[in-house]
Amino acid sequence: MFPDRSPPIANICPEDQYIIGEGLLTIVSWAEPEWTNSTEIASIESNFKNGDVYYWGEFRVVYTATDASGSVDRCEFDVFVASNECEIPEYSSDSGKM
Repeated sequence: MFPDRSPPIANICPEDQYIIGEGLLTIVSWAEPEWTNSTEIASIESNFKNGDVYYWGEFRVVYTATDASGSVDRCEFDVFVASNECEIPEYSSDSGKM
């Protein structure tokens, strides 16, 4: 039997996510990445949790899949979380105009 030298291949890696939240904290979810390989995928790790609570800002999500022979592949995407609140325009009391 020949050793597996090919890394896992990501069949599904999410696109960048743009989330508009109702408040400062927002629950963010995405489709989980999926890999195929000629041997078993031993582990999948991520630096951020799917379905967790996020503050406003930009987050680089990195998933790493490792197969049984130690070969590695990564899936990376950005998550942007923003507020849906609009700023109230200021009016001049002199003329009633902005």
